[in-house]
Amino acid sequence: MTKTFRTIIPIPSYPFTINHQSPILMLGSCFVEHMGDKLHRYQFPIQRNPFGIIYNPASLAQCITRLSQHQPYTINDLQKHKELYFSFDHHSHFSHTNPQICLERSNTALEKAHHFLKEVKLVVITLGTAWVYAHKEEGRVVANCHKIPARQFHKYRLSLADCQHYLNQIREEIKALQEDCQFLFTVSPVRHWKDGAIANQISKSTLLLAVADLVDEYSDCHYFPAYEIMMDELRDYRFYDKDLLHPNEQAIDYIWQQFQEAIIDSNSQALIPRIEKIKTAFAHRPLHPETIAFRQFCQASLKQIRELERAFDFLEFGEERGYFEHNI
Repeated sequence: MTKTFRTIIPIPSYPFTINHQSPILMLGSCFVEHMGDKLHRYQFPIQRNPFGIIYNPASLAQCITRLSQHQPYTINDLQKHKELYFSFDHHSHFSHTNPQICLERSNTALEKAHHFLKEVKLVVITLGTAWVYAHKEEGRVVANCHKIPARQFHKYRLSLADCQHYLNQIREEIKALQEDCQFLFTVSPVRHWKDGAIANQISKSTLLLAVADLVDEYSDCHYFPAYEIMMDELRDYRFYDKDLLHPNEQAIDYIWQQFQEAIIDSNSQALIPRIEKIKTAFAHRPLHPETIAFRQFCQASLKQIRELERAFDFLEFGEERGYFEHNI
């Protein structure tokens, strides 16, 4: 009898699937970034983190309220530290030395995501931590501290009741705009090591309990075990990056495969390798582009693009087509 030398995490059977015409909103930390990269690569209609990466339920709820109410940011919502203007709701890549550019970045993302929210079919939320930082002067939890001195914040851990409240709030506000949508929750396996090993584990446990209660209560809420896959099925440091905290590319590809098989319908799954073949061809840079062989390679790739675009009008390979046409 063949022995199994690792723990296999069973993936739940979900009452829904997504395809290339299912709008997907992805919010939170690393899982949505990695899975969002894959979905974007394979041309699924997604919006990802319109406020940037957010780790805790309180900040996610604040941002969803702003998003659902379609409330643009104004100059009064901005802070300034050293040379940069920023919002406590946003990741630092929205910051800028010019306050108007900072506002434009924030409001452009908000506007786009608000309209997208009305059509969304699946909301994927990854929670990273129950630890939060409340700005003492502002009197509220922030999504990002923007390198402001720690003395200006009060750090504390959200209770289980707090997390349950914020997750319910997120669900209710999104459902008010789009009743016909599903929610898929995950908990990030990335350990927040600066909190300490024990405090990190308590934080993750709080998030897992909060999500479990939501899934038990609502038929439109579901859990994907990315945390368990990383902690148990891939419990070897060869699946981690150099910092020994983040999953490496091999681990991400494995979790993506599990996600794809569980969530994406068979027709869209069949399209993914065909799209990947074009993406791989586009990334190829020959040593001798002047050869007949490379021109033939480009012609064959163009043929594949035309066949896919003709068969599936929701696919578009403008950049790839331009590259291959230029090299014929």
